[in-house]
Amino acid sequence: MNLAELSIKRPIFITCVIVLMIVVGILSYKKMPVDQFPDVTFPVVFAEIIYPGASPVDVERQVSKIIEDEVSSLPGIDTVSSNNYDSVAIIVIKFRLGTDIKEAEQQVRNRINNVRNKLPKDAKEPTIRRFDPADQPIISIALNSKLDPAMLFDIANEQVKPLLERVQDVGLVRIVGGQKKEIRVIVDKKKLQDHQLSMVQVSRKIMETSKDTPIGKFDNKSNETVLRAVGEFNSLEQLRDVAVNFMGSDRSVKLSELAVVEESLVKAQRFSSING
Repeated sequence: MNLAELSIKRPIFITCVIVLMIVVGILSYKKMPVDQFPDVTFPVVFAEIIYPGASPVDVERQVSKIIEDEVSSLPGIDTVSSNNYDSVAIIVIKFRLGTDIKEAEQQVRNRINNVRNKLPKDAKEPTIRRFDPADQPIISIALNSKLDPAMLFDIANEQVKPLLERVQDVGLVRIVGGQKKEIRVIVDKKKLQDHQLSMVQVSRKIMETSKDTPIGKFDNKSNETVLRAVGEFNSLEQLRDVAVNFMGSDRSVKLSELAVVEESLVKAQRFSSING
């Protein structure tokens, strides 16, 4: 007996079977898990190194080339490339399919640590991560206010961000945009020449003066007291009074004699709009 003959002779049975299939299909469809980014592993590792103030050529020569030479001998590598921008180097290491990406990420991290002392001293600590589509933002929140831009950024960074990071299942909170405070030291080139100084000397003197330096400890019978020299600046006046050079035994050249020190905002490099 074929299906057509069974359908004619047993119409109620066939109707029940079809209704059952439809009900099971609807229930299965509603319970079917849906993921915009399925659990797929891409064998790609990124390394980002920030080198403040360096040009793309300097970034390539002093950062990217050194790291590329070090990681290129890793097993399973397909290609190694780098993108060099102002103050930033991004190295992309692609491995062959089937490579254990977690182990590959650790190997890349170890190799970069091996050449860390060859990178410029001003370069920041490398950020290494593997590519994962699920790391893309799930929620984007816009913060808008009539407050001063620097104050608004401080509120977002010091108050809003920590609250969001404590929410369960939140992996990362990143602030995009905003304008932070910055202290600008605008040096007069003619005054530098008059005092026979260079920009490097002024910059080095500011860095050396702005550090907290441990100077030892004092012990007594009941406790131990650690001593340190406080050097961090708490105001613009302290920065202006930094002695960048000495003329004779009783004459110091202060930073305020060579430059204008002012508080400003970081230059905006990207803009966004809300509701058009």
